[in-house]
Amino acid sequence: MCFTVNVNIVKEEMENRFGAVLNEPDSYRPGYYYHAFELPKLPLIHSQDSSSIFLFNWGFP
Repeated sequence: MCFTVNVNIVKEEMENRFGAVLNEPDSYRPGYYYHAFELPKLPLIHSQDSSSIFLFNWGFP
């Protein structure tokens, strides 16, 4: 379904894979089936600062 997403990568693996540091490590929770209407905070690497992984709300408000 297009309203769910799976982000089950652990923090250390994500940092190693992308060569970036998670800026809010205590707020990140890997999991299955995040629903778009719950507006979960998911990891994002921004093109202006590719050395950091930020948590942004994803979904439909």
